[in-house]
Amino acid sequence: MDIKLIIHNAGYLLSALLLVGLVFLTLLGRGRKRTEHVTLALAMLSVIVFLVSHVIGVSVADPELSRQVLMWNMSTIFISAFLAHCVFALLGKLRSERRSIVGIYAVSLSLFFFYLLYPESFLLPSEPKLYFPNYYEPGTYHFLMRLLSNILVPAYFLYHMFRAYRIVPPAMRNRLQYFFTGLALGYAFGSTAIFLVYDIPVDPLWSVPFVAFFAIPFTYGVVAHELLDIKVVAKRAFFYFLALVPLSLLLVLVSFSNNLIAARYGAFPIWVMPAFASIVAVGVGIFVWRRMRETDLLKYEFVDVVTHKFRTPLTEIKWQVEGLLESDIAPERKAEVRVIQSATNRLVALTNLLVTVTETESGRYVYHFKRGSLESLVGNVVSSKREMANVRGITLSVQVPPTLPTIPFDEERLRFVIENLIRNALVYTNRGGKVAVRLFADKKRVYCEVSDTGMGIEGRIGRHISEQFFRAEEAKRADTEGMGIGLFLSRNIILRHGGKLLFTSPGAGKGSTFSFTLPIISNVERVE
Repeated sequence: MDIKLIIHNAGYLLSALLLVGLVFLTLLGRGRKRTEHVTLALAMLSVIVFLVSHVIGVSVADPELSRQVLMWNMSTIFISAFLAHCVFALLGKLRSERRSIVGIYAVSLSLFFFYLLYPESFLLPSEPKLYFPNYYEPGTYHFLMRLLSNILVPAYFLYHMFRAYRIVPPAMRNRLQYFFTGLALGYAFGSTAIFLVYDIPVDPLWSVPFVAFFAIPFTYGVVAHELLDIKVVAKRAFFYFLALVPLSLLLVLVSFSNNLIAARYGAFPIWVMPAFASIVAVGVGIFVWRRMRETDLLKYEFVDVVTHKFRTPLTEIKWQVEGLLESDIAPERKAEVRVIQSATNRLVALTNLLVTVTETESGRYVYHFKRGSLESLVGNVVSSKREMANVRGITLSVQVPPTLPTIPFDEERLRFVIENLIRNALVYTNRGGKVAVRLFADKKRVYCEVSDTGMGIEGRIGRHISEQFFRAEEAKRADTEGMGIGLFLSRNIILRHGGKLLFTSPGAGKGSTFSFTLPIISNVERVE
């Protein structure tokens, strides 16, 4: 095998591995996957399909088999379409450029199906070119894909990026700068592989770095300027992945060298090199696991220290505030003290919530299940929320059947869930609205349902509603102090009870219903 072909194939496969890491990084964005995340990931997956099929197709000796493999290069049609969609989403132009986006997808799909129906119009049987056993031989209408995907669509969205760069705020300008640079360089170097398709003797080795020219500015933009609002955890995971790429190539090299050594030195034990590769792989796995584990432990220890440091002074403040309220002070002073008490209570609740989050994520909390009935627990929580309902001018009602079957549950954790659902219903319901709590059961489950006449939930937002730190824009305006953790924790707590957290909503402004189910006969641990 020609050394240039080896370098060419190794470069393309390394690019594919790098793109796998970028897809992983992109999809580990914030809880809600925005349009730019998904479309960029789809574009990179299309590039991966192209890279792998290209390496296989140009390396096989049979011309017809080579053509069949290279037909997978039709994925190139969608690379520019997905990137255009991603760019317009990043620029906030999804509405204004809706027709353009639909048009690009329509033309791309039409061309794709045209090539499927008439494959000879895309590629003819491959032919040897330069050092390749077989290379692309373009069909009659192959040029249409190149015109669309390599010239027209990229020029269109790069033009829009260039125009937007001059008018967007500085933070957005930094994002566009790295995205534009990466895309422009990627297309420029990647297109050099096209020349040989039309028998122009330009070495395709120049196209090998095209993913790196895209990935380096993009990755730097993600880390330095929050290009796509990627979470810190995702960044760390991505860099661990990058560290594994050269080690993976080392393992491939070891396996390849084993074949060469076995062919040249017949007496050489064939198990030596695979054993060495296995030891390296195990060592790398242990290293990565320990590093990830150490980071998690540091995070949990930090939160533990901070929350415990908060609790002591907050408890002292609460005692002093309660003492002041019981003393004989002027009414106007007492009102001011009540404001301090309210703020202190919110800080205590936030501290407790941080503790709950870390205990849930680390799995350190031990659930104490006791068999009982939910009537009294729900009744107590509803009673504690009546003052909040009265202040907000909301009717709070509860409906409990005469008898309910007993079920195993952790009272402290389940109280958190019920309080969270009722509080959310009260917060997101306008004055004059209604919140209804209902308990009922069938032969297998007990149901707790909290319905309101509040702002409701749009269908596109519903699938993200229980994700950690997710908050819809309407929810942020209604409750500026929320953190988007309550439903995430509630869902995990109900799952630990063997139940499900559910919700329904007719749509925005039409109210919503959150409910959870708990099994009557459960196999949860440590039922007392």
